[in-house]
Amino acid sequence: MEKCIPPRSVFGKQCFGDLNIPTGPKCRHVCEAAIAVGYKLLALNTPVVATSCLPQKPGGGKKAKKRKLEEKTGGILSATAAQTGQDGVPPPKRQDWIADLMEKHKDVRILQRLTVIFYDINHLQTVLSQENVALYEIIAVVPTNHEALVSCVISSLVFDVISFDIEGPHWINKVKLNRQKGKVAAEKDVHFEITYSPSFHGDEPLENMVYIADRLKEDICTRKIKNIIISSGASAPDEIRSPQNVLGIGYLLGFDETTTRICIREHVERIVKKGDSRKFGKSWVAFTPTEQKEKVVE
Repeated sequence: MEKCIPPRSVFGKQCFGDLNIPTGPKCRHVCEAAIAVGYKLLALNTPVVATSCLPQKPGGGKKAKKRKLEEKTGGILSATAAQTGQDGVPPPKRQDWIADLMEKHKDVRILQRLTVIFYDINHLQTVLSQENVALYEIIAVVPTNHEALVSCVISSLVFDVISFDIEGPHWINKVKLNRQKGKVAAEKDVHFEITYSPSFHGDEPLENMVYIADRLKEDICTRKIKNIIISSGASAPDEIRSPQNVLGIGYLLGFDETTTRICIREHVERIVKKGDSRKFGKSWVAFTPTEQKEKVVE
């Protein structure tokens, strides 16, 4: 597999990132809207249901039942991901407009993210071992029950983000992880993700978002270890909020301004660097050509 060195670093004090832009018909417009309001690091999110990516075995009836169970327990996000109907993890979609957008905006980087929705840790392990997973810079997981959440936290599996489908399952209001489990996630450099755009779709997703943030802030992540990121999950341009507006969302979640800035800046940078280290090695050297002006000899 050919490896391309990542473009020159775009990290900086004002480098904000949104690592959850779902792939879809309006993906390009969402990216353009995000860039327009000040985001420099973007990730195109490809969600898959774990049971849909398992190797085919005799007895398709049982597999179909498992898919229906996962779609039911996973909510809207799982059902949307299941519509792809593919066996195995699909490769990221390398669309021409991505290169055009990065060429137009030299200080912007667009990455590929894989999100695996699962209810059985064994399914997750099988999916993450597939070859196409290595083609994604960021790997996220979405547990659809409490046991799956605990299992992925304490497992030795390699991924970057634990997210939640706040539009779907009701088990979210029973999330209880002690700080010891949160410390394990922090030591693995795994971040918990809060997405804000689903909260625009109703009161229940909004309540779930606030509850998850409260549990992360009070029970899972200690005051010194707040490994949390805030992403949009926006499927339409009008759902994107500027970094300044996200600060207001942070107040709603109980975060102060400094903590919210860290959630959409420093922690995003850590995840991207971790993905680069996994893909290219813990260290690499990249040479960037500079324009040289020819001297005019009179």
